[in-house]
Amino acid sequence: ARTIREDISTDMWEVLNEFYLRLREIKMPSEHAMDAFVEILREVRKSCLLFYGTADATLSHDEVWHFTMLGRYIERADKTTRILDMKYFILLPGPADVGSSLDLVQWMWVLRSASAHEMFNRSFSKVSPAFVVQFLLFDRNFPRSVRHCVQEIRDTLPWVGEDASTPTAMVRQFLSDLDHARMEEILQTGMHEYLDEIQIRLNRLGLSIEERFFRNQ
Repeated sequence: ARTIREDISTDMWEVLNEFYLRLREIKMPSEHAMDAFVEILREVRKSCLLFYGTADATLSHDEVWHFTMLGRYIERADKTTRILDMKYFILLPGPADVGSSLDLVQWMWVLRSASAHEMFNRSFSKVSPAFVVQFLLFDRNFPRSVRHCVQEIRDTLPWVGEDASTPTAMVRQFLSDLDHARMEEILQTGMHEYLDEIQIRLNRLGLSIEERFFRNQ
């Protein structure tokens, strides 16, 4: 933030600086003090949300702001896929636990980790793996779903400069592929493989934006 101090608002700087100072004061709890660790993570999440809101409310929505939006949505989509991937490969003890009460509780916490639990409940009457994946990947309105993030990237690109034809073509094809994806096929061919492919495409999109707007300057 120091390197772009003149481009951000005083309110943004204060929120970020106070967050940084709080983090410096934190003493990491022991591995057995899980409640204390959860509280630290909750503080980090709240501070990030405060920073996002402050940026949206105090920055002019010009080229600088739109570039921050590109970075935000690329990162957000990527992290949503990683939260889902973690559930598939780490949280569940074994195949026999699929569909168990433990499995469903963990899926509920996946929603909570993406701040998605309440909005999910508006669309679905029960928690199930297929419904959670569908919501976090393909919902058009939830701001942390992959589909919504890619849509926002598409809508933001025209605001950051002319001749962004390569990243624009990439994101349009990406959005079309998401719209035509089917949960049954994804689950049949492999959730990890599908999430991995999304991450690869997000990385390629980010590199294309970097090459267009930064490397050739």
